Amino acid sequence: RFQVSLYNPLARPVQYVTRVPVSGNKFTVLTPRGPVQADIFPLSRETKALIPRSSQQADSELVFVASVPAVGFATYFVDRTSNKGFTSKEAEPSRDTVIQGKYVSVKFDDDGLMSSISNLAINAEVPLHQNFLYYPAHGGECVDDSRKQPSGAYIFRPTDNSHVKLNITKWQGVFKGKLVQEARQKFGDWASQVVRVYQDKPYVEVEWTVGPVPIQDGIGKEVMTRYNIPNFGNGGVFYTDSNGREILKRQLNYRPTWTLNQTEPVAGNFFPVNAFIGIKNSDLQFSVLTDRSHSGSSLNDGDVEIMLHRRLLYDDCKGVGEALNETAYGRGLIIRGKHYLLLEQVTKAARQYRPLAQEVFLRPQITFSRVQSSPQEYFKTFRGNFSGLFSEFPPNLHLLTLEAVPGTPVVPSPPGTVPYLVRLEHFYETGEDASLSKPVTVDLKRLMYGYGFGGFHELALGANILASDVHRLNWKTEKTRTGKRSKPLRVQGTEVTLSPMEILTVQLDILST
Repeated sequence: RFQVSLYNPLARPVQYVTRVPVSGNKFTVLTPRGPVQADIFPLSRETKALIPRSSQQADSELVFVASVPAVGFATYFVDRTSNKGFTSKEAEPSRDTVIQGKYVSVKFDDDGLMSSISNLAINAEVPLHQNFLYYPAHGGECVDDSRKQPSGAYIFRPTDNSHVKLNITKWQGVFKGKLVQEARQKFGDWASQVVRVYQDKPYVEVEWTVGPVPIQDGIGKEVMTRYNIPNFGNGGVFYTDSNGREILKRQLNYRPTWTLNQTEPVAGNFFPVNAFIGIKNSDLQFSVLTDRSHSGSSLNDGDVEIMLHRRLLYDDCKGVGEALNETAYGRGLIIRGKHYLLLEQVTKAARQYRPLAQEVFLRPQITFSRVQSSPQEYFKTFRGNFSGLFSEFPPNLHLLTLEAVPGTPVVPSPPGTVPYLVRLEHFYETGEDASLSKPVTVDLKRLMYGYGFGGFHELALGANILASDVHRLNWKTEKTRTGKRSKPLRVQGTEVTLSPMEILTVQLDILST
């Protein structure tokens, strides 16, 4: 018996799919309200091979959905049980070629490759193909000749802009549980993935595993995954995020502020992808959300191409002084990550990918502990869940910062109060959504549950000076570009209104008793 506690830093409740490695296949997951549904999936061979482990190792994965309140925690008990009355059931492999939930489905062809994705809520289906590939990396020694520039830690440069596709070698079947259905695929000896559809989620989860990348042939490799929707019609235009905030339009072989002489048709069209990359046509948008920073592009119509892994054999002459050839446990690195695929109407896409990107980046923190008491005894003494907010935030407002002010505050706090640093972010862009891109109002007095309000002061973004004391420099340029700069509007003293993409920083004084 053990306890699982989850802390949610977001200002809205989340339904988090929790995956816990276990040994065995019969478990009960309990909350103060009783048992919850759970699935058991056998661990794949690729998962077991990730890290050399002792003989005492898990052989299965327990999956359940945790309901975690806003800026709060929830506690679950996991107990091994007998056949009678257990809430988990082990999924068995099948030869089905469709996995489906309430909102999305994925079909596979006879070889086990993805063939289509459907948004069941809007009755939209498009063909979708996915494959792993790599670009052979340009090698060579450091010379003063850009035509011989090797690929390295700071430089991505394929040899001749052609790629090598990894063919699927093993279709490991479909596992179907009550909460999730997944298909397992293997591509050669060093790449595999699991495609998952959850019963109550609007996205497809792709968990990819790549490595160790082979270098016995003496060639470095830049490893990609490519999603392709044939005849999608995005016209060489795709979109990526800027540090997880604004969405930037990208166009093949083009820069908006100068005339580009493109000499690297592959590398020259890759851009940073911190959280999002997507393509759209007049009706639909296909989005891929990532759990880490990548680079990505759309080199051909309907393509979304993302770099996953690199193993290189030459220094790129940019200061590191060594090749990007990382190893662990006596072998090349094995990398595992997740992509989240969304297919949605263009006008409604933002309300899907904006909150999901936050849930991926700020996923709940999980802790485990062994317990001797029964769940009934524990929940009589301790709370099973708690939220630190007075009320749930509006769906377009994000609690970016909530922390006690270290050291001396910018403004001395009144006696009997404790200063807190709070940043609120309107995380939609102007015109991105018909309703969620509108200004949003929040009452700072009703922010934190169980604490009295002692006042607030607006600060600059860096929280080191009052906002009223900020004086920006006016730069003289040949072409001046000015945008609308809005200020939070205070209403009745404690309410503030934020416009799209605006961040409000305040020192919030909370009564200490």
